[in-house]
Amino acid sequence: MMRDSPTEPRRWRVIRDELILWLFVLAVALRAIILFRLTRPPSPIVRDVVVTRVVTLAVQAAPTLVPAPTPPPQPTATIMPTNTPAPDTPTPLPTETSTPNYRATSTAEWATATIVAYKDTAPQGSWCGYAETVVMCVGNFRYLQSTSIYASGVGMKFVGFTLLIASTETGSEISVNPNDFTLVDLDGGTHGYNVATYDYWQNPLDAVNVLPGNNTSGGLVFKIGAHTGPAQIVYQGFLGPRVIVDLTRPPNRTN
Repeated sequence: MMRDSPTEPRRWRVIRDELILWLFVLAVALRAIILFRLTRPPSPIVRDVVVTRVVTLAVQAAPTLVPAPTPPPQPTATIMPTNTPAPDTPTPLPTETSTPNYRATSTAEWATATIVAYKDTAPQGSWCGYAETVVMCVGNFRYLQSTSIYASGVGMKFVGFTLLIASTETGSEISVNPNDFTLVDLDGGTHGYNVATYDYWQNPLDAVNVLPGNNTSGGLVFKIGAHTGPAQIVYQGFLGPRVIVDLTRPPNRTN
């Protein structure tokens, strides 16, 4: 009666161990390649070109509001000028408006004015931010008390704006979803997007994957307190970099 050779199981164990070792080496190499692609920053030239391009696209993508027509002025009777005495009191200086001057002498002064102004007046202009190979621009801000379906409620208000996000040509594919965006208000409160987004915007931001060199855009709506304003817009995609757009600094482009 023939018996199995005791060397047969040993040989299969050696083959199995070698296979496991090669699979481990392959996994380590793939991980190193992925980390290199994710952490490689764009060159300054590429970054500046992409930021300029994205700002232009963001402004073009933002819908414009058409004001209601105003009635023509009615003719008034002409009054002949009379000789009036020169005033004895000096002309008062104009008071400071609620909108911050983006040409302030320092960013700190502009930020201080912004904190006061944004409580009542929506930000005016377009802002951009980037991290690694992802660029995001926001603009076209407005405050709302209600949409056609939803009301903000007592002590609250809606903040609507449009955004454009892009992956540079040297980057990798990124995932974009409305849930990836956060609004941080002037008091530090953090807010997710509101369902009123789909009632208010004709082109709301969709959940898509953006390939290198491409972009996507759309509108979002957030609900915050009535006596505060937006300070930051934050994007944090799946396995991607975090992009923060700081609205308390002067805009990249004014309206």
